[in-house]
Amino acid sequence: RFDVATASEYDADQRARSNFQRLGTVAVGLDAHRPDLVLVHFADVALRIRPLLAERGIPYALRVHSYDRAIAQSHDFAADELCVGLWAYPEHVDAISGARPLPGLVHNLHTFPPPPMCRSGMVFTSACLPKRNWATLASILQGLDGVERSVILGTCHGHEDLVPNVVADLESTDPRIRVVCDIHHEDVIRALTFSASCLHIASSNHRMGIPRSVIEAWLCGSIPVLPESSEAREFAGDYARYYSSPDDAIALIRAIEVGGDSIEKEREANFDQAVARFAAPEVLQRFSVELRAAYDAWAIAQR
Repeated sequence: RFDVATASEYDADQRARSNFQRLGTVAVGLDAHRPDLVLVHFADVALRIRPLLAERGIPYALRVHSYDRAIAQSHDFAADELCVGLWAYPEHVDAISGARPLPGLVHNLHTFPPPPMCRSGMVFTSACLPKRNWATLASILQGLDGVERSVILGTCHGHEDLVPNVVADLESTDPRIRVVCDIHHEDVIRALTFSASCLHIASSNHRMGIPRSVIEAWLCGSIPVLPESSEAREFAGDYARYYSSPDDAIALIRAIEVGGDSIEKEREANFDQAVARFAAPEVLQRFSVELRAAYDAWAIAQR
């Protein structure tokens, strides 16, 4: 049996504080709960909090995501005596020493709203980061006059000043575009559930990761519209629409908006493959079993 507690590097009202103060929240959590094991998300976070763990003799498991995979590739976490194991997306695992495959898990599918009788509009949801190609987004949105357009942004630590600039640019593109920031996750899910399509924008000079918004769009019935790339094809396969220019994206979104039997069958196929990859009970249980076995093996080696 595991007792589980969580701590974050920073609370919502601590975004502008120093690294030292932010790390204090982790230290407080470690001292309050004295965990047997800490599951750390992101390789750079693991490097920052490792001294806190070492001081207390607490091991950790690492979940690598997308933006931090270069850090995981350059740092041999598998050789770290405190690391019981590390897991990365299946698409990235071959490039990270000692990593095991782990898809993006969705454990709360049962809380998603039921499919609506009808859908309309396009949703774009993303962390607000400089790497995103915001000019492409504005160009696509401008060409979708008559289609309901929603943009959901999340403020990121260190880039708080970018949000008002992006919002102002989008509102100047067309004041009818709905732009919201830092809403509750259940409201993001609701927006995806009632939308016809979900747009993804490429990052400038960055490779495509494994976008959570696309996984959740599949599970909500919103059809992803992705920038053409080999990485996008590897991740999404036949379960997305692909564009090479803003005009392509506009045409795809308008075609999805029309709807019809073929569109509904596409939604069903998208949903089924997403459940199998990210939300099936056996997928969720596999990580629990692997994590337990990795910790047990580490504990035995310490004796």
